[in-house]
Amino acid sequence: MNRNAKLFSTWLAMKKIQSFKQETLGDGRESVIFRTNVTVRGQVIPLAAIVDDSAYTIIRANLAAQALDDRNAFAVSQLITKLNQVNRVFKFYLAPDTTVLMDTCVPCLTGHFQPELVYQMIRIAAKELENIYSDFMGRIWG
Repeated sequence: MNRNAKLFSTWLAMKKIQSFKQETLGDGRESVIFRTNVTVRGQVIPLAAIVDDSAYTIIRANLAAQALDDRNAFAVSQLITKLNQVNRVFKFYLAPDTTVLMDTCVPCLTGHFQPELVYQMIRIAAKELENIYSDFMGRIWG
């Protein structure tokens, strides 16, 4: 496990936050994914922090798995473009399998990883999901 992931894991334990599951990827950066879920309007949304040995931690939410089809692709793409134009913190995009994702990047100086900042950004991401979820679902299921 990389140094940053150890710090985050230790901080979570110290704060008695037990809602995360860890998964080591075994890649060249010793990446560890800290997985959790957020419930928004009765739906469980996977949310994760991807912590490696770089200066960046990625926070990613999976809004809707394989969400696009011929009926909704244009409307969802329009919403993604609109949100990316106005949102400075979070960016929305489609994975190759048409899953709608939301990402943010938490930078840190080498040797100065801040677990509390990462956790606070996860909380902010959860609030953002509450703000945009209805718009996405309306266009996906619309």
